[in-house]
Amino acid sequence: GVTFKVEAGELVIARILHGGIIDQQGLLHVGDVIKEVNGRDVSQDPRVLLEELQAASGIVVLKILPSYHETIPPRQVFFKCLYDYDPASDTLIPCKEAGLRFETGDILQIVNQDDINWWQVCMYKAKRN
Repeated sequence: GVTFKVEAGELVIARILHGGIIDQQGLLHVGDVIKEVNGRDVSQDPRVLLEELQAASGIVVLKILPSYHETIPPRQVFFKCLYDYDPASDTLIPCKEAGLRFETGDILQIVNQDDINWWQVCMYKAKRN
């Protein structure tokens, strides 16, 4: 539900999957810097973060430098699909499991446009005859 990037020698939250557990909790935000997991420095290497999270059992303690970006309420934007799309056949999608299959006539609500290449949406299925 979250992706990271190393920026200026720090591990920064790059994206949070809309509707996932991280998003629902509202404790982490895009731009936050992850410094430590259970007391271990993970600031420059996402592999260390992954190792710590995989080895953890029970409570996970994160040391975070929060981003202080002012949040602007997103506009509600809807699109009507003019063609069918299946992420399983898309060679450019970085994570097929996160892709959303849709059909002509479905309505997509854009819920996150932080990544210029991949938007996050909610879908409203068109009624089929």
